[in-house]
Amino acid sequence: MLTLIPPFQPPPTEQLAMDAGVHWDAVRATADIAALALPELDEQQCGSVICDGYGALVYWLVPVHAADAWTLPTVRVLSARSCLVVPAPHRVTPPGNFWMRPFARDHYLTEPTALHQALSHALTTAQPATDPGRRP
Repeated sequence: MLTLIPPFQPPPTEQLAMDAGVHWDAVRATADIAALALPELDEQQCGSVICDGYGALVYWLVPVHAADAWTLPTVRVLSARSCLVVPAPHRVTPPGNFWMRPFARDHYLTEPTALHQALSHALTTAQPATDPGRRP
């Protein structure tokens, strides 16, 4: 028997813990890494973005399984058996989880290849110099 999954819609009021791996997987990065990665994504590549106002974490929604093989340091992929607190569409400021880039029903997923590239570059940029002869 075929089970149809209704289109993704955030909760209508406040926020709700939702299962990853159904409509999307989520890619989590720290706010400092996200601040470096976000400017590298244009409007066509970047979908809706959730910010955890308490934990200084940022979440991009990507197609299910699109980031399964990623091995970026400090970046975590939330997929099946994980959940994410998803804010209502009107929540665009803290406290709690809010939409850093507003929810758009027709463009909430981020292009995974572009996100991987942006996060890789951000992580490289954020890495301290390892050359012992270099002075700060």
